[in-house]
This record gives sequence, C-alpha cells and structure tokens, in this order.
Amino acid sequence: VLGRWPYKHPSFDSSREALIIADPAVSRLHAEVVNHKGAPVVIDRDSHNGTWVVVAATGQRVRVAPNEPFPLKPGDQIALGDTLVTIVLPKD
Repeated sequence: VLGRWPYKHPSFDSSREALIIADPAVSRLHAEVVNHKGAPVVIDRDSHNGTWVVVAATGQRVRVAPNEPFPLKPGDQIALGDTLVTIVLPKD
C-alpha cells in the first residue's frame, strides 16, 4: 500500500504492509502494488492526483485508470505526486 498516511484511511487493511510517502500531493491511501493473476500490478485507489507509471522499456508515462490493475515490469517507476518509486522485480 502506497500513501501519505494509509493507516488513517477507512479502507486500509491493517494486515498489509504500507510505504509511507511524505509528499503533500499523495493521497492518504493512494495506490497498491499487488500480485494479480501471478503478475505484479499497481492499482490506483481513487487518488486525488492520479497514479502514473513510467515504463522502463520506452520511457513513456502512462496514467493508471482508477481501480484497474496496471502491469509492472522490472525498472518501471510509479509516479505519485512528486515522488517516483522504482519497481525492482526478480529476473525470470
């Protein structure tokens, strides 16, 4: 779970790990990185400023549709507010 203060959000699942991002442009509960059908994805949780993925292979910046899984590949970056989170995945 990625957010400014996800513990304060009513839908936060306390059994999940949280990465706190001290960025005022990041929502309390902004996005999640989860395993979806055997692959890592990011899901925007109706954040105020949106979630973006900078695709490592192309450098393209793509907006993540709210509540829709967006597949992640090694080196992709998740942009939340003014913060970039780089995704490190094991090689196949």
